[in-house]
Amino acid sequence: MPRRISLLLNLLIVLGLTLSSVLVGSSFSAGTGQARGSAPAIGSETVDDPALAGKRAQRKQGLRQDRNQDRQRKRAQADRKRDDNQKERKQDRKKSATQAQEPGRVGDWQEQCSGPETIQLRGSELCTHGPDAAPAGFDVTLPVPLLSDTVAADQAAAIACDGDGQSGYRTQVLYVRGSDRPDNYAASVPSIMAWAAETDVIFRASAAETGPTRSLRFVQDPATCRPTAANVVLSPAGDGNFSTTINELWAKGYNRQDRIYLMFVDAYYGCGVGTWWDDDRVDGNLNYNNYGESYARVDRGCWGGDVAAHEVMHNLGGVQDSAPHSSKGAHCIDEYDIMCYSDYPYYPEMQTVCPNPASGWTLLDCNHDDYYNTNAAPGSYLATHWNPANNQFLTNAPPLPPLAPPPTVESPSIDDTTTATSKKNKKHKKGKGKGKHKGKKRR
Repeated sequence: MPRRISLLLNLLIVLGLTLSSVLVGSSFSAGTGQARGSAPAIGSETVDDPALAGKRAQRKQGLRQDRNQDRQRKRAQADRKRDDNQKERKQDRKKSATQAQEPGRVGDWQEQCSGPETIQLRGSELCTHGPDAAPAGFDVTLPVPLLSDTVAADQAAAIACDGDGQSGYRTQVLYVRGSDRPDNYAASVPSIMAWAAETDVIFRASAAETGPTRSLRFVQDPATCRPTAANVVLSPAGDGNFSTTINELWAKGYNRQDRIYLMFVDAYYGCGVGTWWDDDRVDGNLNYNNYGESYARVDRGCWGGDVAAHEVMHNLGGVQDSAPHSSKGAHCIDEYDIMCYSDYPYYPEMQTVCPNPASGWTLLDCNHDDYYNTNAAPGSYLATHWNPANNQFLTNAPPLPPLAPPPTVESPSIDDTTTATSKKNKKHKKGKGKGKHKGKKRR
């Protein structure tokens, strides 16, 4: 009897434990909506297991870190490649400058492009003051109408011949477009030649006010005297900004240090922009503005002789910050002339000194006291600082003074030379006599 009671008690205990487990499992399932013991579905919105949630968060964090590291690695590779290309281009440019014996272009260029109004272009390391605002009457989003054939031919005939049309420091005209834009070269060239002639007329007429003549020296056909205009096609992004355009032109060989490249760009990204150095040294052998390669860009919405003259004048070195009426932004404040307007970064107040508004698109340097005077008075600003009228890219500009001879090494006196030579000869004779034919047989 006692044994049966013991067995019955054990059976009841086992049944009680089983019933308890079932009740607990049912309660868990009812609270979570999941079968007991099943893992949460991956990607579900809620995860009640803290350990599993932590693992998922760690996995997501790891994936994000891997993606970020991959991006950083690719970005670093691109940066290294760009830096290597820039270093190689810089070395090539310095090597070319040294071979051309142009001392003004060798050295630390940062010194001549360090003002608040200057920008050093990526890749080429050339300096610019930045894009110019469109003059009154221009809309950078609308094309300037092309000239009729008759007007274009008459205006282009004003350019005079200069030598063989190729040698020396010259301005080369380019028609430039991106490869994704229509080719308007044939239709545009007659008008471009006319606007190049208009640019030259502005330089000649402005010089005539002070006496000796000046004219732009173009790359031209010596038979017709008309400038040549190369048809340059860039990549679809090549016309997008000034720096990219210069870099692609450089790669195509438009990188000569005896050239200003005047680009008529068939695009609508701005009005005009030109390279310019903040260098007012009067010595043309040293001044960066007296050498190329230089670039002037005029977009389709601003095609015309006055805008081209503005950008080429920047290439020649106007207007220096030290000029009496400088805007401190590569322009002037004494209206009216082609280079004067209130600009970045100071936006100075303008003053009317030359009251004819037409001078705003026909005249260089109101009163000829800031950046263009072919007969500067002794002691005046343009006689003691850089005067673009003396730039070697202009005809009839005064020749550069000869470079100073290199320093000579002091030679020894006659007595010292004689003494040194005598000692050397005595030593040689002594050695020769002592070892004569030693260990050798004459044949």
